[in-house]
Formats: sequence, structure tokens, C-alpha cells
Amino acid sequence: MGYLFESELNSLVFALFQHVHKVLDAIQAFVKFLLSFDQLLFLFRETYKLIQRFLVNVSVLLELRIALVHQFPQLLQTHILILLKSVSGQGSQLTNLSHHLFFLP
Repeated sequence: MGYLFESELNSLVFALFQHVHKVLDAIQAFVKFLLSFDQLLFLFRETYKLIQRFLVNVSVLLELRIALVHQFPQLLQTHILILLKSVSGQGSQLTNLSHHLFFLP
């Protein structure tokens, strides 16, 4: 009779450990899910920061380009004037013609 009781007790303990093992596996899977979800949120935050930095850099580059576009005619006139002054020693007619072509009154 003692062996029967002991075998029943062992089966009960085995069943409890089997269920505890399933519960621990479920908890472990849930913790892994939370960790992966936390990593996903971290990646979203980093992506957001990178996109913000990219947009700031693009806006700075656009502002620089706009400034260069506005300055380009003045720079072009300056270079043409320098060219005309260097050519002016070679003939005043060429200088007058080019001055009238580029800088119409």
C-alpha cells in the first residue's frame, strides 16, 4: 500500500512540475516578447532621430543652394567685369561691345 501511495504522490509531483515547466516557458516567452518589443521601440526612436537630422541637413543644404542662386548673378557679373578689365588693354571696341551685351542699361 505504501508503494501505491508513493507512486501516486510521485505522479502528482510530476504533473505539478510539468505544469510549472509550461508556466515558466510561457513566462520566458512573454519576457522575450517584451524585450523584442522594447528593441523595436528603440529602433523606431533611432529612426525618428535619423530622419529629423536628415531633414535638418536637407533644409540647410536647400538654404545654401538658395543663397548661392541669389548670389550667382552678382558673382557672374564680377567675373565678367574682371575678364573685361583684363581684355580692355587689347581693344576698347571689344570691351564696349561686350559691356553692352552683358550689362544692358
